[in-house]
Amino acid sequence: MTREELLNEPYLNKKQIERLLKVSREDAVRIYEQADQLDSQLPFRPYTKIVRMESVLKVTGKNYDLLLKQIKNAEALPKQSARYEGGS
Repeated sequence: MTREELLNEPYLNKKQIERLLKVSREDAVRIYEQADQLDSQLPFRPYTKIVRMESVLKVTGKNYDLLLKQIKNAEALPKQSARYEGGS
């Protein structure tokens, strides 16, 4: 799954958080645990081993649009680098 596809998932596990945010395993676990605390306060929680994307965004202080923009910019960088390396 690409980072952009992960961004559209309603729920994430620790590994998906790590991949989506490009953070270390330790940071992903910390983010997961904080999001898990937020989700545990909900009156109904359908899943216990994954957390809501909304909670992950809240914990990290990011919003959907900002993260999408960062992902698209990161994906564009390798293409730009390849263009400069091959050109004259």
